[in-house]
Amino acid sequence: MSVKIHGVPASSNVMGPVLLAKTLGVGDMEFCDVMSGAHKSEVMLKVNPFGHIPSMEDGAIHLGESTPILRYIAMKYGKTYYPSEDADQCARIDWAMEAFNNEVYPHHLKVACVVMGFASKPEDQVAANKKYRDSIDLWIETFLKNGKFVCGDKLTIADFKVVPNLFCAIQPGLSTIDFAASERTVQYCNDFCDAVASSGMLKEAGGFSIAEWIKSKTS
Repeated sequence: MSVKIHGVPASSNVMGPVLLAKTLGVGDMEFCDVMSGAHKSEVMLKVNPFGHIPSMEDGAIHLGESTPILRYIAMKYGKTYYPSEDADQCARIDWAMEAFNNEVYPHHLKVACVVMGFASKPEDQVAANKKYRDSIDLWIETFLKNGKFVCGDKLTIADFKVVPNLFCAIQPGLSTIDFAASERTVQYCNDFCDAVASSGMLKEAGGFSIAEWIKSKTS
């Protein structure tokens, strides 16, 4: 259990690497109290000089940002999730992650993160909701054509990257701003949770999981 992922369970970007590390049995989350500024502490800035979460420690190796952390964990401890010898499959995995970052996540910030209290409400919430739903649907149409997950019925780091974010989108609390995800989005998240035992942390984490956090903000 050498991998430490510094962050909080309410962060979807933190949870992807945490769930992968837990699935592989190589690490877990180290709680970083961002509300008190712990991510900017002298100790944490030695891990990640940019002062963001997630930040990772694995012995002398330090990393920031969820995508490179996911690649590192998979390449070192679980290549089945990122088969670096298979250029075609890795290209699909990388495209799926980059497309989510560039095409979906900016809209995620204006919908899910608003409900979670992590972002300010946009001027036009109805328009923001539509862009978010449309971007998710296009991502799913593009990358989930051939099975449950990005690479068919086989989990990869792309699913660990994306699902914690979409898990925010399927929470009942988003109805408070009149957002509802598609049934296919719900099914994708459910398929992932069924396949990943550690995904229970998305639902329960001492009141700080994604599900618990959104419920606390919308009940």
